[in-house]
Amino acid sequence: MRLRFGSLVVAGSCLVFAQASACGSNGDGSDAGLADAAADVRPPKPTVKDASKPPPPDSPYVPQTAKCVRDGGVPEAFTAPDASFDAAHPPSPQVLTAGGPVLALPVFVPVTFDGDEHRGEEEDFLGSVGCTDYWHQVTRDYGIGDGVVGPAVHLSEAAPSDISDDQIQAWLTAKILKDPSFPKPDDNTLYVLFYPSSTSISLQGELSCASFGGYHNSIDVQDRGVAYAVIPDCGSFGALAGIDAITSTTSHELVEAVTDPLPYPQPAYNLPEPDGLGFALAAGGELGDMCEFKSDAFFQPAGYPFFVQRSWSNSRAFALEDPCVPSLPGPFFGVAPRPTDMLRFDIGLGPQSARGVIVKVGQQVTIELPAFANGPVAPWGLTAFDAAKFRGGKPDLSLQLSQSTVKNGDVAKLTILRKADSPYGVSAFGLVSTGAGRQTYWWGLVGQ
Repeated sequence: MRLRFGSLVVAGSCLVFAQASACGSNGDGSDAGLADAAADVRPPKPTVKDASKPPPPDSPYVPQTAKCVRDGGVPEAFTAPDASFDAAHPPSPQVLTAGGPVLALPVFVPVTFDGDEHRGEEEDFLGSVGCTDYWHQVTRDYGIGDGVVGPAVHLSEAAPSDISDDQIQAWLTAKILKDPSFPKPDDNTLYVLFYPSSTSISLQGELSCASFGGYHNSIDVQDRGVAYAVIPDCGSFGALAGIDAITSTTSHELVEAVTDPLPYPQPAYNLPEPDGLGFALAAGGELGDMCEFKSDAFFQPAGYPFFVQRSWSNSRAFALEDPCVPSLPGPFFGVAPRPTDMLRFDIGLGPQSARGVIVKVGQQVTIELPAFANGPVAPWGLTAFDAAKFRGGKPDLSLQLSQSTVKNGDVAKLTILRKADSPYGVSAFGLVSTGAGRQTYWWGLVGQ
């Protein structure tokens, strides 16, 4: 639900301000979830285009893009067929739908306050992103067609200095019902609320630009579920600043909001299959969450003036390719744990089973880690860490690798010592492969 800097969100919609993509920042733009003790797995900062200053307030904004006009229908959602794999590693997990609706033909309604220096760029971005090659790649697996911009709402009222998500919900409901400047929602409407840097937003006890950089949620208006996204202006995160930081965050929330628009009452694509639960325990299980920690998560598509975030593709995951699209050219490589046990646990969604390794408190177990690449690639670096430490929490696990460098076909070993129980009945660990200018993650599960 949020683009987050740190804590666990299992069912929701947050972008994490890690140096991957987050809802917040620890002040220097890095991920609060990447604890100092885990600094060796902190992704490098992306290369950022030169940021030009916005035009003076009295100068009209000149759009840099063509506005989308929907000229296609709704693609068929990808469903992985039953298959066995003769490979060194299983495919990356599928993000499954829980059966809720999606915004198949989304209409983005920008809502801004007067004095927003980025208003023109924000509306330009919302008006153009939904028909780009980027948009098609990150949404077509989930039955989402082109997105277009709806009538813009320009608010003359002053932006609040402090506001909670509960207050945003009450305010937005009243605006939709009583303010004629707000277009009435239908089943494809997404209100995108841009707040200025002077506004502090609280969500479930956390603060914007400290713990999260954006989120999406829903309200009920006259028995209709209505999706909205909240985008604070945090100034910067990592190497991204100004409008680059805003559109990167917005892209994360757009993808998640159209594929999981009603995340709590009627969730859709919000969690990976049980064997991939480690991905969700680390950052969240929605499509943007699954890719936000990669060092190349944020990028500027060729020929497009705005920064966006890569997102999870079920079809690419099933094909044993890099699931975070659009992916960089070159081989997909990494290290995947070889599970030895069937785990049983309950993270609050009912009893579940998944493949992993059982390690009881005070005991240690060694597992194999096959290294793979689908093309020629030089040896790469390997790091392991506890997902709780990655989020800035107290680790459950102590991890020891047999080697710090691997190549395609190697089988490294990982010794896991459980130091404490997990409140969820299962813990997650991450394996980071770094080389050839790229970085890939794989997450494993440890049961009790």
